[in-house]
Amino acid sequence: MICATKGKVILETLHRERLLPSGIWMADKIPGEASDNVGKIVSIGRPVPKSCRNCQDKMWCRKKCAEKGKMLKMEGEIGDICHFRGVFGKKFNFNDRKYVAINYEDIIALETAGNIRAVGSMLIAEREFAKQEGSIVIPDNAKQNSGNFWGNVIAIGPDYPDKSLNIGDKALYDRGEGYKFKTYAGGIEYYAIKERWIYGKKREVA
Repeated sequence: MICATKGKVILETLHRERLLPSGIWMADKIPGEASDNVGKIVSIGRPVPKSCRNCQDKMWCRKKCAEKGKMLKMEGEIGDICHFRGVFGKKFNFNDRKYVAINYEDIIALETAGNIRAVGSMLIAEREFAKQEGSIVIPDNAKQNSGNFWGNVIAIGPDYPDKSLNIGDKALYDRGEGYKFKTYAGGIEYYAIKERWIYGKKREVA
């Protein structure tokens, strides 16, 4: 049995498979190799104190937050599918299985029984597309050349600051921001977006 240390999460790495029109199953990557940013939670370490986003001295900040009882919560559970920032994590092998150890802060979304959940102060959005002539699908901002995208909000983290934003609203964010990932069940593409990357919002009026 392997156990995560304080503030860490250990994931068993996963790879997706897709069914081709010919009826052949094919892995998104070479069979046996793991995707860079998805895994199943097998162990969760003890909570650690929070640190402020703009604080220059992280150790001092964590100490002060610990004194105030402000702890960084791990929102996932053993067995959940975890999406994380792909450039982070320490990969290793244990009992002929592939694992990766990450920090709490590197998690961008969780998936339970096919349902996607936002974590912390992030939201999950599906990029809005528009169909043009010939059934060609292109981003909704292609004619505007504005560099921004509208995204349909499908999940909101428990610590998201703007409580006026609701699931079903549309959020405006810069095309260069957001962590792109695909759900393990179904391969649907979403973006995990931080509050500071969002410039506007709109709500459909019935």
